[in-house]
Amino acid sequence: MQRSLLVTRERPLSAPARSAGAAVSPDGCFGAIVVAVHRLDTVALALGESAAREVAQEFGRRIRNWASEDDDVRDLGDGRFAVIVAALDRVVATARCAVLADLLATAVETTRGPVVRAAAIGVACDEERVTEPGVPELLMRADQALGWAAAGNEVVRIWDREDAERERLAAGLELRLQEALRTGSELFLHYQPEVGLRDGRLVAVEALVRWRHPELGMVGADMIVSIAEASGLIVALGRWALEQACAQRARWAARFPGTDFVVHVNVSPTQLQRDPGLPRYVGALLARHQLRGCQLGVELTEEVRTLDSPRAIASLAALRRLGVQIVIDDFGVAHSSPARLDDFPFDTVKIDGRFIHGPGARARTSETTRYVVSTLVHLAERVGMVVVAEGIETPGDIAELVALGCHRGQGNGLLAAVDAQRLEPVIAAGGIDLPTAGPRRAAV
Repeated sequence: MQRSLLVTRERPLSAPARSAGAAVSPDGCFGAIVVAVHRLDTVALALGESAAREVAQEFGRRIRNWASEDDDVRDLGDGRFAVIVAALDRVVATARCAVLADLLATAVETTRGPVVRAAAIGVACDEERVTEPGVPELLMRADQALGWAAAGNEVVRIWDREDAERERLAAGLELRLQEALRTGSELFLHYQPEVGLRDGRLVAVEALVRWRHPELGMVGADMIVSIAEASGLIVALGRWALEQACAQRARWAARFPGTDFVVHVNVSPTQLQRDPGLPRYVGALLARHQLRGCQLGVELTEEVRTLDSPRAIASLAALRRLGVQIVIDDFGVAHSSPARLDDFPFDTVKIDGRFIHGPGARARTSETTRYVVSTLVHLAERVGMVVVAEGIETPGDIAELVALGCHRGQGNGLLAAVDAQRLEPVIAAGGIDLPTAGPRRAAV
């Protein structure tokens, strides 16, 4: 699209659009609309180039019929069109584009039969009231809004300055994250223990990526992973976290010989899909740091579509052959049935913290928690899995979970995530003293 827009910059406005520019009402403003036919290439592959051209031509015809006599319609090629509108504000744009979307939604009759194609529509309104010199910028904004619409599976999206600023900041974060991964600076890991709920014994620690951004301060794992997945850096980030966690586990093994706990590292389902060499990489890490496979675990969020893929299942099976533990994290958030737990090679299932002590948990009453936990504990015992409760905040949570048969837990009420050095007293002691009453304890 960028090449087409550059061509558009050099093309003058048609006479109707130029004359209409002077007639913009106080309530209206200059605007641009960009329309793209979804997946026109699949029509060409399935029915031939001529059918794809027929679809694009019909979309162009419908857009021209929809446009007013003062609108300037431009064919940008490859099933993309631009419309320069003399008087267009958000209210008018919403109404007009709703009509256009309906016109474009009906099937196109081609010589190879009817074809239905969806379209995305991006809109930009010139709120600053600049005239012809602002048209190229408006087209760029409309194209940006079109990208947002396509990414969000929307039909129409209107350009918004705040959204654009967020995208600009995200682009800056992407480049900064790339540099942080290259240099090894700014990124580090925190570790949160998983303990026995009867005795406080340390059984595992979860490695959580953190980013000390020079302007934004501390950036958490959710934002880091989101940026990495969107930018294609997720494989590099995931491998960095595995390397750092394995190196730290080896240091702890040397400092505290005989300690027996697992380091869990979060692996994005996207990374699992894009990194077929992951098991081989993990095997090399274990050998280099002289770790046993059972000293490492990988945590995956519950995403059934990803976990159903042959590549993901093959990678998980290969990791298990190395002795690596496979953990399903945040169970209960997605829409899979608990009965499917035995379909995948998991060793541990973590109940999402919202079922334990998250927002609204008490509003749902503890009956929901009891049902979810007891069901998962029963199923886990049947298929040989361990159940861990996340999000523990109070001694009451611990007592109820133990009564339901869940004997492992994690949460700020036990110990918040801390850096490696601050975790060492817990490792030396072999666990924590479980809270029994009073306010939440401070982290070690």
